[in-house]
Amino acid sequence: MDRIEKLRAQFNDLRIDAFLVTDPVNQQYLTDFDGEGVILVTTDQTTIITDERFKTLLEQQAGPYQVIITRDYLGQAAKEVERRV
Repeated sequence: MDRIEKLRAQFNDLRIDAFLVTDPVNQQYLTDFDGEGVILVTTDQTTIITDERFKTLLEQQAGPYQVIITRDYLGQAAKEVERRV
């Protein structure tokens, strides 16, 4: 079980539908992404929300993540939660 799956396994116990990761150290631990932004983990998808500076880096990294490029990290995360949860 990978790190994100371990996190998702705790969702029921924590009574949550989503988890927003804002700390860069935790972001890298979960996804190996070491850029700036936020990571939204829901029951069925992991989304990296970052800006244009990290687009090339994310294209090079293999990963089953949705990527959203924006400058409004938290605003976009809120929209994604509203859309999915």
